[in-house]
Amino acid sequence: MEAVKVRENGKVEVTKPQLPVAIKTVEIETQPKLKDSQNLKKWLIRIGFLSVVALIGLSIIWYYSRPTKVVLVQPKQATITETITSSGRVGGITETNVGSQSQGIVQILYVEEGAEVIRGQQLATIKNDVAEAQVLQSQAALNTAQTQLQQVSRGSLASDFDAVFEQVRQAQAQVEQQNAAIVQANKNVLQARALLGQFEAERNLAKKELDRSSSLVKDGVISRSEYDQSLTTYRVAEKKVTAQQQGIALAQSGVKSAQAGLKSAQANVRTQQARLRTIQLGARPEDISVAKQRVLEAEKALGVAHEQAANANVIAPFAGTVTKINTEAGQTVSSTGVLTLVSSQLEIRLDVDESNLSSLKVG
Repeated sequence: MEAVKVRENGKVEVTKPQLPVAIKTVEIETQPKLKDSQNLKKWLIRIGFLSVVALIGLSIIWYYSRPTKVVLVQPKQATITETITSSGRVGGITETNVGSQSQGIVQILYVEEGAEVIRGQQLATIKNDVAEAQVLQSQAALNTAQTQLQQVSRGSLASDFDAVFEQVRQAQAQVEQQNAAIVQANKNVLQARALLGQFEAERNLAKKELDRSSSLVKDGVISRSEYDQSLTTYRVAEKKVTAQQQGIALAQSGVKSAQAGLKSAQANVRTQQARLRTIQLGARPEDISVAKQRVLEAEKALGVAHEQAANANVIAPFAGTVTKINTEAGQTVSSTGVLTLVSSQLEIRLDVDESNLSSLKVG
């Protein structure tokens, strides 16, 4: 049915109703084609994977079935060296404790540990009172023998008799003095030994106290300061013992010096008495000969005394290195000498197992 509508401008608008139109939807079936495409893609992936696996398998078969490369070597004779491992110590071919034939106190020490020395170099000087006293006594005996020879050769006078008689008396007085000195020196040795025994007892007591303090401080019974005090007491006692041992050595040296002085004084008495008899009896040719012989003997004795005094010098017996100072200046020379000297030529000392000895030989 038509609808009429009049607008303001006077126009008439006729509207026709629209009729419903039936629209038919046609569905196109595309599902089978899509499935075929997916199946084709899966088969292509499978074929590709199988191709890769087949290629890898063929590569492995070719790798293991390929010809093996062989290197030909001509055999040669060779020496096989067996190595033996061992620990050892490097040291000098010659090692020795250097000391002196003379016993005494180290007066001067010229070297230190690690010093390089040459053969014949002076290392230290030992103060030997006995050797020095023997030199002086031998020189005095030589002077006396020379004086006696002069007197015998020129004849005797009354004044000579009085002078020689006085010398005899003085010589006898010296003998008495040396006897007294020996007695006093022996007393000093006895006193020093008694004092050493006392110091050793104190040291032993301090050692026991130190051991006791060490056990107590570990258990926490006493304080550390009390233990340190016990340790200090022991060290002081040990130093006293060492110092007293050196004092005994000095006292014994004094005894030897007094004994040497006694022998020299006795020899001087005999010499002066002989001079006195010569003056009393008058000079004879045989007396002159004897006087000359005494001068020669006195000269030889003086030479020996100088050699003994020279032994106080510690000399390096070979070139090497000073590895240890055994005795410092001011201390008495011990049994280990003044110092330890190792030669410059080195060697290695090894401890080899007995099972390897059969494999060793020179070279």
